[in-house]
Amino acid sequence: MIKKVHAISAVLNGVGAGVLVLMMFLTSADVFMRFVFNRPIMGAFGLTELMMVVTVFFALAYTESQKSHIGVDLLIDRLHRRAQAVTDSFTSLLSLGIISVIMWQGALFAHASFLSGEHSAVLEIPLFYFKALVPFGALVLNLEILISLIHSLRKAANR
Repeated sequence: MIKKVHAISAVLNGVGAGVLVLMMFLTSADVFMRFVFNRPIMGAFGLTELMMVVTVFFALAYTESQKSHIGVDLLIDRLHRRAQAVTDSFTSLLSLGIISVIMWQGALFAHASFLSGEHSAVLEIPLFYFKALVPFGALVLNLEILISLIHSLRKAANR
């Protein structure tokens, strides 16, 4: 199960990185067209905003799996190993709660967007799909946090 969650996180991260590259090319082309031909790419800004959702929410779980999120190690490193594990467990539990709220509220926003038929202003892209990526990315992040929590609890119990 852990390997499957890590694999999903890695695939999502790859997709997010690919979308980031596309976003870079789109932004560069938009700037070029704007300043050279005075003809910006229609809807480029809105599309960039939507691509940012993919980039951010698809990278979060992988970042957790690699333990690359920002942490305050100055004080934690001075604690005994078991106290560090207890602190990590508490942090993971808190994170699970916060990300669960993001997942829940994101699902509500996506559902409301679906019901209203909300779409982007210029390109008229349905926003539901992008809003649904928020709870999906949060779900995978929560799975990674749960793995971290189990690992921390085992350390705290000296197993």
